[in-house]
Amino acid sequence: MDASKKFIGVSSSGGHLIQLLAIEKNIDYNFSHIITTVELKHDADNYKSIKVMDCNVNQPIRLMICFYMLVKAIYSIKPTCIISTGAAPGGLALVIGKLFRCKTIWIDSIANTKKASLTGRLVKPFCDVWVSQWEAVALENKGEYIGKSINIFNSR
Repeated sequence: MDASKKFIGVSSSGGHLIQLLAIEKNIDYNFSHIITTVELKHDADNYKSIKVMDCNVNQPIRLMICFYMLVKAIYSIKPTCIISTGAAPGGLALVIGKLFRCKTIWIDSIANTKKASLTGRLVKPFCDVWVSQWEAVALENKGEYIGKSINIFNSR
Protein backbone atom coordinates (compact mmCIF):
# COMPACT_ATOMS: atom_id res chain seq x y z
CA MET A 1 0.00 0.00 0.00
CA ASP A 2 1.21 3.48 -0.84
CA ALA A 3 2.06 5.11 2.51
CA SER A 4 1.01 8.52 1.20
CA LYS A 5 -2.59 7.30 0.79
CA LYS A 6 -4.69 7.26 3.94
CA PHE A 7 -8.14 5.72 3.75
CA ILE A 8 -10.47 6.20 6.68
CA GLY A 9 -13.86 4.68 7.34
CA VAL A 10 -16.64 6.55 9.11
CA SER A 11 -19.94 5.16 10.32
CA SER A 12 -22.49 5.01 13.08
CA SER A 13 -22.61 1.91 15.23
CA GLY A 14 -24.46 -1.34 14.59
CA GLY A 15 -25.20 -2.41 11.02
CA HIS A 16 -23.45 0.61 9.50
CA LEU A 17 -20.21 -0.34 11.26
CA ILE A 18 -20.55 -4.04 10.43
CA GLN A 19 -20.95 -3.14 6.74
CA LEU A 20 -18.00 -0.73 6.84
CA LEU A 21 -15.71 -3.41 8.30
CA ALA A 22 -16.98 -5.95 5.74
CA ILE A 23 -16.24 -3.51 2.93
CA GLU A 24 -12.69 -2.94 4.16
CA LYS A 25 -12.01 -6.66 3.68
CA ASN A 26 -12.89 -6.31 -0.02
CA ILE A 27 -10.93 -3.22 -1.02
CA ASP A 28 -7.26 -2.84 -1.91
CA TYR A 29 -6.47 -0.48 0.97
CA ASN A 30 -6.77 -0.93 4.71
CA PHE A 31 -8.25 1.87 6.78
CA SER A 32 -5.70 3.84 8.76
CA HIS A 33 -8.52 4.98 11.05
CA ILE A 34 -12.11 4.05 11.79
CA ILE A 35 -14.24 6.90 13.11
CA THR A 36 -17.45 5.68 14.71
CA THR A 37 -19.93 6.41 17.47
CA VAL A 38 -18.85 3.56 19.77
CA GLU A 39 -15.60 2.53 21.41
CA LEU A 40 -13.96 -0.16 19.31
CA LYS A 41 -12.08 -2.89 21.09
CA HIS A 42 -9.36 -4.20 18.84
CA ASP A 43 -6.03 -5.87 19.31
CA ALA A 44 -3.76 -6.13 16.29
CA ASP A 45 -6.02 -4.46 13.72
CA ASN A 46 -4.32 -2.18 11.24
CA TYR A 47 -6.34 0.89 12.16
CA LYS A 48 -6.77 3.33 15.02
CA SER A 49 -10.29 4.10 16.16
CA ILE A 50 -11.73 7.46 17.09
CA LYS A 51 -15.07 7.84 18.83
CA VAL A 52 -17.41 10.72 17.94
CA MET A 53 -20.84 11.66 19.24
CA ASP A 54 -23.80 9.97 17.61
CA CYS A 55 -26.40 12.29 16.11
CA ASN A 56 -29.24 12.61 13.65
CA VAL A 57 -31.15 15.37 11.86
CA ASN A 58 -33.52 15.79 14.81
CA GLN A 59 -30.65 16.64 17.20
CA PRO A 60 -29.11 19.95 16.04
CA ILE A 61 -26.85 20.42 19.08
CA ARG A 62 -25.49 16.88 18.81
CA LEU A 63 -25.03 17.42 15.05
CA MET A 64 -22.87 20.48 15.73
CA ILE A 65 -20.81 18.68 18.38
CA CYS A 66 -20.30 15.69 16.08
CA PHE A 67 -19.37 18.03 13.21
CA TYR A 68 -16.71 19.69 15.40
CA MET A 69 -15.33 16.31 16.53
CA LEU A 70 -15.15 15.14 12.92
CA VAL A 71 -13.42 18.31 11.71
CA LYS A 72 -10.82 17.88 14.44
CA ALA A 73 -10.26 14.20 13.64
CA ILE A 74 -10.17 14.58 9.85
CA TYR A 75 -7.85 17.59 10.05
CA SER A 76 -5.41 15.66 12.26
CA ILE A 77 -5.48 12.50 10.10
CA LYS A 78 -5.35 14.27 6.72
CA PRO A 79 -6.87 11.34 4.80
CA THR A 80 -6.70 10.84 1.06
CA CYS A 81 -10.10 9.15 0.95
CA ILE A 82 -13.10 8.86 3.27
CA ILE A 83 -15.52 5.96 2.91
CA SER A 84 -18.83 5.91 4.79
CA THR A 85 -21.76 3.55 5.13
CA GLY A 86 -23.78 6.09 7.14
CA ALA A 87 -25.61 7.40 8.98
CA ALA A 88 -25.47 11.10 9.97
CA PRO A 89 -21.88 11.09 11.32
CA GLY A 90 -20.70 9.41 8.12
CA GLY A 91 -22.55 11.93 6.00
CA LEU A 92 -21.03 14.82 7.93
CA ALA A 93 -17.58 13.28 7.49
CA LEU A 94 -18.00 13.24 3.71
CA VAL A 95 -19.01 16.90 3.63
CA ILE A 96 -15.98 17.78 5.77
CA GLY A 97 -13.78 15.54 3.63
CA LYS A 98 -14.84 17.37 0.49
CA LEU A 99 -13.91 20.68 2.16
CA PHE A 100 -10.45 19.19 2.84
CA ARG A 101 -10.24 17.95 -0.78
CA CYS A 102 -10.44 14.26 0.07
CA LYS A 103 -11.95 11.68 -2.24
CA THR A 104 -15.32 10.72 -0.79
CA ILE A 105 -17.26 7.49 -1.16
CA TRP A 106 -20.78 6.86 0.15
CA ILE A 107 -22.07 3.30 0.34
CA ASP A 108 -25.74 3.33 1.27
CA SER A 109 -26.80 0.73 3.81
CA ILE A 110 -27.95 -2.67 2.66
CA ALA A 111 -31.12 -1.99 4.70
CA ASN A 112 -32.28 0.60 2.15
CA THR A 113 -33.85 -1.80 -0.32
CA LYS A 114 -36.46 0.50 -1.90
CA LYS A 115 -34.98 3.99 -1.75
CA ALA A 116 -31.77 5.72 -0.70
CA SER A 117 -31.37 6.85 2.89
CA LEU A 118 -32.01 10.48 3.80
CA THR A 119 -28.32 11.00 4.56
CA GLY A 120 -27.36 9.29 1.31
CA ARG A 121 -29.58 11.63 -0.68
CA LEU A 122 -28.28 14.69 1.17
CA VAL A 123 -24.57 13.90 0.73
CA LYS A 124 -24.71 12.84 -2.92
CA PRO A 125 -23.41 16.23 -4.18
CA PHE A 126 -20.35 15.82 -1.92
CA CYS A 127 -19.45 12.32 -3.15
CA ASP A 128 -16.94 11.32 -5.77
CA VAL A 129 -18.55 7.88 -5.75
CA TRP A 130 -22.09 7.15 -4.56
CA VAL A 131 -23.04 3.48 -4.21
CA SER A 132 -26.20 1.58 -3.36
CA GLN A 133 -26.15 -2.08 -2.46
CA TRP A 134 -29.38 -2.49 -4.46
CA GLU A 135 -29.31 -2.17 -8.24
CA ALA A 136 -32.71 -0.42 -8.57
CA VAL A 137 -31.81 2.15 -5.89
CA ALA A 138 -28.48 2.85 -7.57
CA LEU A 139 -30.20 3.34 -10.92
CA GLU A 140 -32.88 5.63 -9.46
CA ASN A 141 -30.22 7.83 -7.81
CA LYS A 142 -27.75 7.79 -10.71
CA GLY A 143 -25.28 6.01 -8.46
CA GLU A 144 -23.24 2.87 -8.80
CA TYR A 145 -24.12 -0.70 -7.91
CA ILE A 146 -21.21 -2.98 -7.02
CA GLY A 147 -22.97 -5.71 -5.06
CA LYS A 148 -23.63 -6.18 -1.39
CA SER A 149 -21.15 -5.69 1.45
CA ILE A 150 -22.58 -8.65 3.33
CA ASN A 151 -24.20 -11.18 1.04
CA ILE A 152 -26.53 -12.89 3.48
CA PHE A 153 -28.76 -14.03 0.64
CA ASN A 154 -26.20 -16.49 -0.75
CA SER A 155 -26.18 -18.43 2.52
CA ARG A 156 -29.89 -19.35 2.31
